[in-house]
Amino acid sequence: MKRKWMNIIIVIFTVLLLAGCSLELRAEVPYVSPSSDEQLKIEMIAEVEASVVVVKTDSGHGSGIIFRVDDLGEGLFL
Repeated sequence: MKRKWMNIIIVIFTVLLLAGCSLELRAEVPYVSPSSDEQLKIEMIAEVEASVVVVKTDSGHGSGIIFRVDDLGEGLFL
């Protein structure tokens, strides 16, 4: 009988834990910029975000913006 109650408690705890993990607990409030300069930067970043790449090599790393893509073949791009 004691084992049955322990199993029930474990099942209930697991269900509540998994349900809690899937709930959206944060409210999404859009950020409002207090200055026009900051708003221009936010809009510029949103515009180029899809074109930004990160390059990692054995000797370092860097980042940049893709302006034009040249296909070199065999899955290589310049």
